Amino acid sequence: MSVADEDERVRFTIFSTADTKDPKSTQILIYSIEVLSGPNAGIYGFTSEHRHLSKHESLCKLPVISGIIRAMKSRGQIRRGLVKLPQEVRDLYFDEYDNVVFLGDYLEETTQLEKQKQPSTQSQSSTAKDPVPVISPRKPLQSIMKDAVISKFNEEKTNALIWLKTFEEECERLVEEKEFRQALKLFLEGTAIEWYEMNLILLQDKTWVNWRKEFLENFTSKGWSRSKYAINFKYYIGGNVNEYARKKLKLLAETNTTLPEEWRVLMVIAGLPDNITSKIKRDRITSVNELIVELNQLEYSVSKNASLKPKVNKTEGLNNQSDRKKFQNEFRPCSICEKAGKSGRYHPESEWRTAKTSRTFLNTNFKVKNLERNVNVTNNTEIEDALNNEDVPKN
Repeated sequence: MSVADEDERVRFTIFSTADTKDPKSTQILIYSIEVLSGPNAGIYGFTSEHRHLSKHESLCKLPVISGIIRAMKSRGQIRRGLVKLPQEVRDLYFDEYDNVVFLGDYLEETTQLEKQKQPSTQSQSSTAKDPVPVISPRKPLQSIMKDAVISKFNEEKTNALIWLKTFEEECERLVEEKEFRQALKLFLEGTAIEWYEMNLILLQDKTWVNWRKEFLENFTSKGWSRSKYAINFKYYIGGNVNEYARKKLKLLAETNTTLPEEWRVLMVIAGLPDNITSKIKRDRITSVNELIVELNQLEYSVSKNASLKPKVNKTEGLNNQSDRKKFQNEFRPCSICEKAGKSGRYHPESEWRTAKTSRTFLNTNFKVKNLERNVNVTNNTEIEDALNNEDVPKN
């Protein structure tokens, strides 16, 4: 037999069991078809309504299969037959792409049918003539997809194209393509779930190719906002340098996967202030990994120096006890204002008793504004983008 003939052979598993309508009678059923080679190699099980011999009349006429059926005289037997299907019979079990299909239903992969092991010698002797075949139940789709290493899709935070590619890779590892659509719902949240339920009603073509197309058309970003945000994202004073660099690199990767590495390095550097970039030697940074290593060392040295920095006593340098007392009183909150429910006012209590209310409030507001000027400004990229997108009247 040639290699081509061996590639076309399939193996059918046939078993005998009690008739569901009449337990005293025995019926013979076809359990599975096994593809021995090729990309679709595996064991594919028939559903319960497709196992009866009456559904497989053309197959039962083949000499090998008919001989196996005639030889099965008792209940609980399992036989397997290796055959090469004629083209007219093969068309009943395979589509044009060699996918296993029967009566319009694509078959799912299953495990090999084996006889049930008996727990004791006594039970073996009593049931040796009537073994029961074991059919392992398939796990629900939700349980299978728990092994998928992927986060849920969020329309506002996730790049649709990159996320969908990862989703397909995980699905190919765990399930067949016909289950991609059902698995998709398990990883959606927010408005994406509403989109899914709407398409269940509207989409006539239920194939994954059509669902994939609709997903990308709905969730792929078509504007420039995300790209601008990624490029303009900057380090904020007092933040962690490494956290900034990793987030910036992630944003750039989601914007353009083909961006050269040297440009990724330059864009990360561009978002750093001059006091940090002046400490990074350009000739030593030729890759993203080298940049991360350099920032790690820089972050360590900065945090180490900060922990060793001595505390400053603001009262040092004052000439006498009266100056120190005056200094402490000036930078102490007014207790009278705090009792009145107006905390956070820094002015001498003597001024509160003698000065007019309007003057006191003016003095207080002036000092509060001076305090606000000393507050560090955090990363303002998000604020700038929000203001740019609003219709603010120009002067």
